[in-house]
Amino acid sequence: MDWIRIPLSRFAALFRHRNLDADLDEELRAHIDLAITDNLQRGMSTQEARTAALRAFGGVTQTRESYRIQRGLPFLEQFARDLQFAFRQLRRAPGFTLTAVVTLALSIGANTAIFSIVNALMLSSLPYSEPDRIGTIFMHVQGSAAFDGRQDIDGEQWELLRDDVPSLVSAVSSGISSGVNLQAGQSVQYVHAGRVSAHYFDVLGIHPAIGRGFTEIEDRPHGPRTVVLSYRLWRATFHADPNLIGRAIELRGESYTVVGVLPAGARIPLNADIYTALEPSRQGEGRGTNFDTIVRLRDGARWRQVDAEINRVWANRALRFAKEDPPGATVTFYTVPLQEGQTAELIVRTAGPIEGLTGLMQRALTSVDPGLPFSGFYSMNDHLAETLAAQRVEVALLGAMAGLALLLSAIGIFALVASIVAPANPRNRHPHRSRLEHPPGHGSHRRVGNPRARIWIHPGLDSVCRSVEGSAQRALWGWRL
Repeated sequence: MDWIRIPLSRFAALFRHRNLDADLDEELRAHIDLAITDNLQRGMSTQEARTAALRAFGGVTQTRESYRIQRGLPFLEQFARDLQFAFRQLRRAPGFTLTAVVTLALSIGANTAIFSIVNALMLSSLPYSEPDRIGTIFMHVQGSAAFDGRQDIDGEQWELLRDDVPSLVSAVSSGISSGVNLQAGQSVQYVHAGRVSAHYFDVLGIHPAIGRGFTEIEDRPHGPRTVVLSYRLWRATFHADPNLIGRAIELRGESYTVVGVLPAGARIPLNADIYTALEPSRQGEGRGTNFDTIVRLRDGARWRQVDAEINRVWANRALRFAKEDPPGATVTFYTVPLQEGQTAELIVRTAGPIEGLTGLMQRALTSVDPGLPFSGFYSMNDHLAETLAAQRVEVALLGAMAGLALLLSAIGIFALVASIVAPANPRNRHPHRSRLEHPPGHGSHRRVGNPRARIWIHPGLDSVCRSVEGSAQRALWGWRL
């Protein structure tokens, strides 16, 4: 068990070094005193006896250092001394310390924010049940105004998606939350409200802690006004009252019935405090495409099958789009699983136009995996353009961060110089005097630039001036070497 006992004893010696050093010094003195006594008994003088004893013993300092190395952890002791020296140097140069700390803080904060975004979007799995079965709908337009991306839907598309696509459990939301006044009893507070359709929480795989979600009857236009509360609001405002279900609260001066409370830690895209039924209609809201879609695969269904069903029920919508904006365009819709945010790219070299290979490549890939979703086919020019655009954005961000770091460094250096080169004593400012005087014992004269010019420096800054000058000289000589 020596491999455990020895490291532990060495680590404990770090906190008892003063007592151990005192014991060592006492033992060394006792050993040397015994040797001196023996020499005196042999007839030597006091000086000769001491010299002979020290010569026979060897170096006292070397023995002391060897014992310290054996009893402790030298690398930790050296690291602690280096830290103390570093802190002393930073304390002597407050301007440089402030600049370095601010630069490091901004850099670490920026990197932490970027990693948090990348981790949430690309590395971590979605915080929902079976996230690989949750997706959304994209639109691909081929023509003069090409487009490929996520597209909101209107009321007509929503009704067709909800009623005529049996492979999906579909839901829509308002996309963003809005602020409303909530009145519960005598208290009134401002909260964020989100509007979602029926089965929205079912698509996310979230089941209310108490109560239920919205029914299809409540989600119809002019249906019963109901509300689902977040767990945070339920605890903070209603003190986690389990009998709140079925009671009425007022939103925007109108009465709503509480039907459910979401579980603790539920992650909802809208991130609202309360949720009301969306009540979508065929006319939509303002007759626009402003419904945000989210879908979940039913058991036994595949994404490829869902794409065919969506394009079948939305065929008239795609045809109208092709006739109106832009004329002659080809419009298709496809689903993208939210968990599969990253897509694979297959690059094929061909001398012919890419349009001639679209059908062939799609049939070949479908034969490998019938459920494989396609995001589209692109030419190499488009691929290179997207890659270069992303690189330009990265270079621009790096340049902005570098410029910010340089700006902060310049500000720190300017502040340091301004604090060192203090203005002349106001009592001695006179245009006809060639020498600025100061009261005896209240400061010092230092030459800056012109050897005949002198400025007055406060005594508290004089030591800072000397330390900065010494640091600059050491840095200059280190660079020359």
